[in-house]
Amino acid sequence: MILHNRNFHFALLTFALFGSGFASMICQLAWIKELQLLFGTYIVPVAIVTAVFLLGLALGSYLSGKLADRFFRPGFFLISAFYLLALYVLLLSWLIPHLRNFYYQSTVHLYDRIWLLQLFRVLFAMLVLLIPTVLMGTFLPLAAKAGIDKTETIRNKTAQLYGMNTIGAAGGLLTAGFFILGKQGIHAAYSIAAIMYLAVGVLLTALPLISGAQNTPVQDAQRPLEKIKWPAGFILLVLFIDGFCMMGYEIAWTRLLLNFSYEKTVYFVAVIIASLIIGSGLGSLLLSIRKWKSESITLLFAWLPVAAALTTFAVLLVFLNFSPEWVRERVNYVAWNDVFLNEYLPVLILLAIPAIPMGMIMPAAAYLLTRELKWLGRKIGLIGWINTAGSVAGSLLAGLLLIPLMGVVRSFALLLVFNLFSGLFLLGYQRWEKILIVWIASQVLVFFLPLGKILPSLIQSYYPDDLLMAFREGPSATVTVHRIPSGVEALSINGDKTAFTSVEDLRVHRTLAALPMAYCPQFTNALVIGFGLGVTTGVLAEKNDAFVTVVDLSPEVFAFAGHFKDVNHDVISRKNVTKITDDGRSYLCHSGKKFDIITSNAVHPRLSSGLYTEEFYRLCRMKLTSGGVFCQWIPTNWLSLPEFKSLIRSFTNVFSHCSLWFITRSHTLLLATPHPADLSAERFRNLFSDEQLAESLQETDLTNPPAMASLFLIRDEDLRDMTTDAATNTDNLPLVEYSREIMMKPNPEILNNILEKISPVSALDCTDTLNSGQKDLWMKEVQAQREQIVQQIVFYLKTFGIDYRK
Repeated sequence: MILHNRNFHFALLTFALFGSGFASMICQLAWIKELQLLFGTYIVPVAIVTAVFLLGLALGSYLSGKLADRFFRPGFFLISAFYLLALYVLLLSWLIPHLRNFYYQSTVHLYDRIWLLQLFRVLFAMLVLLIPTVLMGTFLPLAAKAGIDKTETIRNKTAQLYGMNTIGAAGGLLTAGFFILGKQGIHAAYSIAAIMYLAVGVLLTALPLISGAQNTPVQDAQRPLEKIKWPAGFILLVLFIDGFCMMGYEIAWTRLLLNFSYEKTVYFVAVIIASLIIGSGLGSLLLSIRKWKSESITLLFAWLPVAAALTTFAVLLVFLNFSPEWVRERVNYVAWNDVFLNEYLPVLILLAIPAIPMGMIMPAAAYLLTRELKWLGRKIGLIGWINTAGSVAGSLLAGLLLIPLMGVVRSFALLLVFNLFSGLFLLGYQRWEKILIVWIASQVLVFFLPLGKILPSLIQSYYPDDLLMAFREGPSATVTVHRIPSGVEALSINGDKTAFTSVEDLRVHRTLAALPMAYCPQFTNALVIGFGLGVTTGVLAEKNDAFVTVVDLSPEVFAFAGHFKDVNHDVISRKNVTKITDDGRSYLCHSGKKFDIITSNAVHPRLSSGLYTEEFYRLCRMKLTSGGVFCQWIPTNWLSLPEFKSLIRSFTNVFSHCSLWFITRSHTLLLATPHPADLSAERFRNLFSDEQLAESLQETDLTNPPAMASLFLIRDEDLRDMTTDAATNTDNLPLVEYSREIMMKPNPEILNNILEKISPVSALDCTDTLNSGQKDLWMKEVQAQREQIVQQIVFYLKTFGIDYRK
């Protein structure tokens, strides 16, 4: 009966660890999302958040291990951690808006002192994350101390606890990433996590064997010391390298696979991370299945890093050889499920394979290092501390140094060599000096092998008809320039072609500058969010007495500006242009400036949702001067009609006077003006009176003032009527980020809805001092140009069987 109770007791502990992993990963995603909205999505702030999160886990593991061995009731402390986390999660969800205001006020004067700003971000992240992550880090050492009562069960029970905790984390990641955050929002995620913590705490409290569990073992036999071949320091070093390589692989795989993926959305990133976590959990559980002799565990521990390195290398070869074929199969995709089955699922399986041996290392080390139960908590805590410290180092070095300096493929090679030789050191422990020499030689060899050509060749294989003109890897992105068969050149960021030198695309970028210039001709200070080819910045910078600030996440994009100087008017050499490498939202938060014109043309809303939410627009409104104008690019492709409407609703909720301008079938612009937008002939004629600007617009088939004015399709009141039934895209619930639309062409439902809500030219104000005859002539010219736009849309709709009549 006692044995039955203890088995039941341990089963509940494994369930508690599963629940803690599940809830903790939900919290992690929510907190990272919140802090990215504050700090920005540039690589340095992201690395800070990740490092602080892992540091808290490491501290919690180390401190709780000592605590568990010193006091008599580890079960009590475990239950307390669940209750405290439930309380803290709910408290933090209420505190974050107040902390956000505190952060804004504290950093507004630090932007020009970047190291002080980064230090403040570290301290702020610690303020928010350190308490909950330390509590999360206590779970495994406390559960191990409360549930393991025999030395011979250390290996399998530690493996079960660690494995279930890891599998729970993977479940929480996939559930939050695929369902909770996209359907319920960040605030709901906090509530769900808090309820889970509370429920597990109540369940454990009701069971005396756990709540009253003492650290006095039923049986404690010390294992013979001669069973261990290596000093404890060597085992801990392998643990550190395991954590380092696991996090390094995660970052390297993410960068590599983003260049491949059809969807570069939150779903795909969640799958990459979950695959490694699932593999790690399965490996730990596999270690607990069979009985192992001490000699077998010792030998296995040495071979595990070798197996991890070799399987990672094998999976990398499979991906490099077969991914071009997967890309060619995309023409058969008809629904989001096709993307999931043909890309997400294979990636999930492939990446989980090398993570299996890595997941075995931690519980195997627990068995090798723990020879008596009275030090079990301390040993488990130390193991967790060392392994997680390796993860901290891996996240910082791989993201900030290895990939930016050496590229993703060479970084993979360095990580593989580290991983491989950590095992070979143990296998050849008696000849470790010779192995060290070979290891150093291998690292040097990595620098001389022509590995830098592999990724460009892979990208070229994805687009066999293109000519790869330029390639650069940086801290935040892999940026390439392609020449497609028509002769048009395209800028690609992480495999996503975001800007083209085609007439249609140049029209978008030049209109993005010219349109706000029409409504704010005397501007002196402009901000451009998203550099792209530099075309928008180039048009604004032609006004020599104005200062233009352009913000972009990728310094590599700025580096290619010279390649496109024929279309951006050599903007990079202009003295009135200031380049900022940062997230656009982060810059707005920290900058004390106000602008007459703000334009935003970041990547697609699904890939950069923080720049398309109601809160972002409120921030932009705060940074506009009293007569300032804001212009936002909105695509019509890769979105459903409700998602398109939600983007517009978020805009109209903030600005008093809005209008929608139609540029091409794939592109629209939203314009916010201090007064209702009008069709003043004088306004557009003044715009074309600038010969250089007129020439730029004429190159994109906007040949005269009426052609420019005819782009005005929907006025403010009709735009609001169009979105009365739409949800709002917010920071809490960024609906568009979690879209499952796969159609890359302009969505005919969106275009049809635009036609249905189009404002008649006669209803648009014309505030000129023209006589009635001149005014009628002007409006007829605009109407004639408008008819051409409508006919283009109608023709496109007919290809989808939509017969538009109005």
